[in-house]
Amino acid sequence: MKTYEEQYMESLKKIYFNGFSDGKNERTGLETKRLPGVVIQVDVEKEFPVLKSKFVATKTALREILWIWQQHSNNIHDLKSKIWNEWADENGSIGEAYGNQAKHPVSIYADSVNHKEFRSYESQTHYVLEYLREFPHGRWAVSTLWNPAELSLMHLVPCCHTSTWNLDGGRLNCVLDQRSGDFPYGVPFNTTQYAELMILYARDLGVKPGILTHVIADAHIYSNQMNGVEIQINNYEILKSAKELLENNELTIENLKEKTKEFTSTSVDIEKDFDKIKECISCNPHFVCNTESKSFWDVRPEDCKVEDYVNLGKVSFGDIAV
Repeated sequence: MKTYEEQYMESLKKIYFNGFSDGKNERTGLETKRLPGVVIQVDVEKEFPVLKSKFVATKTALREILWIWQQHSNNIHDLKSKIWNEWADENGSIGEAYGNQAKHPVSIYADSVNHKEFRSYESQTHYVLEYLREFPHGRWAVSTLWNPAELSLMHLVPCCHTSTWNLDGGRLNCVLDQRSGDFPYGVPFNTTQYAELMILYARDLGVKPGILTHVIADAHIYSNQMNGVEIQINNYEILKSAKELLENNELTIENLKEKTKEFTSTSVDIEKDFDKIKECISCNPHFVCNTESKSFWDVRPEDCKVEDYVNLGKVSFGDIAV
């Protein structure tokens, strides 16, 4: 399996260089380059998926995922970050979206043929955790934010809409379905935050995190993001070149400058950022949660952090499409 960043950057470059354009998006009014059915797959036990070629806000990602699946909130006043402000009404509500859907109760018959062994769960989160705890070989642990009957009541319909969970060999796996993916801004954020959620769910269940498969039905780059994407691609190529030189015991400022002289559109100054580049290629980011309790419900954002994460800094992709 290729590393997370290798997979992400391959897909980003495919969209940037070979994506198709077919006019302006009806909702945003912006043109895009896009590709269908992009898939990224990561073994979260072995690698925590977070980009090094640009900064990803791992704490903000965690706050949002807990806001949805733990707090079951649809109000921005419960969320420290401002990423949902554009879609909130005067009371702070984003309508019947995200957390409001996550809190819906679930009822099933464990025996779907004879309608025996009725089960009732307080919320979709409770359903995933309690169902898998009772039925570790079960295949029904699906949580979804896509409610066709209430789409008109949502200020923004969910992008990441369905997650399917299963246990295999003492590991928790997840398939994350995303209908629409802003590839420079949203997709890295979403992959990282669902890896965080997977780790926290796995702690609660007493297992290890396993394979996260992120499926993006429509992966796109907006027209106002092209300059930022070019910068990130060149940042990545600099990291690749530095790693190759390091493996050959040839990593010096002069050699790296020579090898990457064609990459002029970048946020990296090789001379000034040389030490950071070396730290980037050698760091091993990992997500840790420092709570005595293993319960998902006891976790707070301040209890968790991504350690040993070094990146090449923020890349601007212009305004987020609203």
